[in-house]
Amino acid sequence: MAKNKGLYYRVYRIEKTLVHHVIEWSATVLSLLGALLVAFKFWQGYPVWVVANALWVSFAWKHKHYGLLFLSVSYLVINFIGLIRWFN
Repeated sequence: MAKNKGLYYRVYRIEKTLVHHVIEWSATVLSLLGALLVAFKFWQGYPVWVVANALWVSFAWKHKHYGLLFLSVSYLVINFIGLIRWFN
């Protein structure tokens, strides 16, 4: 007899190809670079962050990481707000 794992138990098998690794690590490096640029008061950090967060959104969507997806979309909006406020 199979043991019931519960209502919310589901296993996702995540298959990462080379493309997924490249997206993940590119997003990581760009996130750090964007943070450093903004920390040193370079406005160019915001567009870098926009690209990084767009990569995180695609990564999170593909792998069904909905918490990361929500966080990345939120950061994307915050980056656009920061960029707009920088020049106003």
